[in-house]
Amino acid sequence: MHFDPGSVVPFFAIGVALAWLYQRSGTLWYPILFHFAFNAVSFTILAFG
Repeated sequence: MHFDPGSVVPFFAIGVALAWLYQRSGTLWYPILFHFAFNAVSFTILAFG
């Protein structure tokens, strides 16, 4: 799923957001929760949208 050429820019932006969350909070828990939420929303859209 991560090798789709159309996903490079959005996934890069998500990666920057995750790195910023880690730098800002000093813990991996916030990026992990953000990643979980992002995946849950993406799955919901793909499965039910």
